[in-house]
Amino acid sequence: MWKKILAVLLLNFVVLNARILEVPEQGTIQGVIDSLAQPGDTISVWIRTPVPPDTYYENIDFRGKGIFVVNRSFLPGAVPYESSWHHVVINGERNPTSTVRMNISSSIPGVIKGFTITGGNANNGGGIYAVNNVRIIKNYINKNLASSKGGGIYVSLISQLPNTSIISDNLLSSNYADLGGGIGISTAHGEGSGVITIVKNSIISNEAGSRGAGIYGEIREPVAEDYQTTEIKIINNYIFNNKFYPRMGRGGGIYYCFFRLPGKEDSYLYIEIKKKCDCSK
Repeated sequence: MWKKILAVLLLNFVVLNARILEVPEQGTIQGVIDSLAQPGDTISVWIRTPVPPDTYYENIDFRGKGIFVVNRSFLPGAVPYESSWHHVVINGERNPTSTVRMNISSSIPGVIKGFTITGGNANNGGGIYAVNNVRIIKNYINKNLASSKGGGIYVSLISQLPNTSIISDNLLSSNYADLGGGIGISTAHGEGSGVITIVKNSIISNEAGSRGAGIYGEIREPVAEDYQTTEIKIINNYIFNNKFYPRMGRGGGIYYCFFRLPGKEDSYLYIEIKKKCDCSK
C-alpha cells in the first residue's frame, strides 16, 4: 500500500517539474535526449529552414526515458502553421537500426508525436522499435524496412511492470517486413504484461515477405502461473491494399498466431474492425 502511494507521489513530482526543451538550430534530437532530457520532459522539434518541411537525418534512441518528443506544430499556439506531420521528417538514412527506438524503462510513457518517420532498416521495427510503456500518435511512417517483424512499427512488452502501449491516429504506408509489413506485435515469449492498443490508424499499401502485410500479431501465454497476460486490442483501423509475397503467404490484412500452454484459454486478444479491412490480398 505504502509503496503504491510513494510511487504516485514520485510520479506527480516528476510531472510537475517537467520542462519543454528546444532542439538547437545546429543541434540534433539525440543530443537533447542524451544531454538534457529527464523523465517527463518534452522535446520540441521544429524546422531549421525558412519554411517547412525540414529533415533531421538521424536515428534517435529514447535511452529508456519517459519523454515526449513532439513536432512543435502540435503544441498549442507554438508556430504559425497548421499541425502537420509533413513539417518535420526524421530520416534514418537506411542505417542498420530503427529510425526511432523507444525501449522505455520508466513508469512515465515515452511519446513520439507528429513526424514523418522514414529510412529505417532494422531486424525488428524499421520505422519505430517500441517496447513497454509507449505512445505513438499522429505520425506518417513510410518506406521503412525490417528483416523480421514490423516494417513500420514493432511493439512488444517485456516487463512485468504495468505497461500500456498505444498506437493511435498514424498513417503507415509502403513499409516492408517478413512478418508485419505495417505493424508487428510480439508478447516477448510471455514475459511481459499490460495492454497494447492499436486504434484509428490507416495501414495502407504495406508488404510482407510471408505473413501479416498489414498487421502481424504473435501472442504468447505467460511463462509462469503468476505472470499477467498481455491484452492486445486492434480497434477501428483502416486496413487496405496490403500485400504479401510470395503467393503462399498469409494475412494480407491481419495475421495473428497463438502459442498456448496446455489447458489455457485465449482470452486476451480483442479485434474490432469498424472501418474497411481488405483481407483478401
